[in-house]
Amino acid sequence: MKKSMQLSILAKAVVQVKIYNPEDGSLIEYNSKSPNDFDEIYPKNGKIKQYVKFSDDNYDLVDFLEEKITKHGNLNFFFHDKESSEFEA
Repeated sequence: MKKSMQLSILAKAVVQVKIYNPEDGSLIEYNSKSPNDFDEIYPKNGKIKQYVKFSDDNYDLVDFLEEKITKHGNLNFFFHDKESSEFEA
């Protein structure tokens, strides 16, 4: 949860996280501002210019992107870096 809070503060981003544990039936929710912040934020509302959704199946891709962003500082490399085009998710 602390990483989500840091992301919200440092990037001035609106963040929502939900964590459910079926073993003990617990649910944790974090909203950086208001629980209603995402009522008007969804992929096809016209305000969203880029949308990506990840799951645990995408771990290798996320790991790869994190490594490249750390090295290059942004994702612009992805369109110019031959090595990046060789990644297979």
